[in-house]
Amino acid sequence: DLRAFHGQVFRGGNALLVIAGPVQPEEAAATARRAFEAMPAGPPLPLRRLREPGSGPFTRHVDHEASQVEMMLSFPAVGLTDPRVQGIALIQMILGDGVTSRLQWNVCEMRALAYSIYAQYDPMADVGVLDVEAAVAPDGYLDLMREVLDTLRGFKDRGPTEAEVERARTRYRLALEFAQDSPSVLAGYHLSQ
Repeated sequence: DLRAFHGQVFRGGNALLVIAGPVQPEEAAATARRAFEAMPAGPPLPLRRLREPGSGPFTRHVDHEASQVEMMLSFPAVGLTDPRVQGIALIQMILGDGVTSRLQWNVCEMRALAYSIYAQYDPMADVGVLDVEAAVAPDGYLDLMREVLDTLRGFKDRGPTEAEVERARTRYRLALEFAQDSPSVLAGYHLSQ
């Protein structure tokens, strides 16, 4: 099974080589040709649509030995090919990307309800997920959940402030500039196109 999977997936049509940095394009291309000439060509695998998420909330509790509670809320989101992708990225930055984000400010700075909290947007080509994750002492879990849900509800009802949007836009632009030097970010972008 492993060899069949490898033969089906690891082929030229599914591969993308990204080289970032001060290189000579002709030299890099020649080196890549030599390194990958033995790779079978083959067509790319078709993109399979994942099943739609179920309706309504559900929870899963996992016991572990740590001295803190790890909490994650996950929301289905759009993928990289959706025109709303930048909007979701801005929402993620406003809610939970750094010390000036709304969740960090409300939960950690103002109320000291968690050790850490952040929002993460993970887009694939066709679907994505927006996660809110926090770490808290076991006896503070319910207070944390109330504040996180109140913060999300407030964002939904009143939207972001102009200052939050401008900060997020600036951070997004800077992230795009830094991404030009990151082979993994460039590969992810080009693979989704």
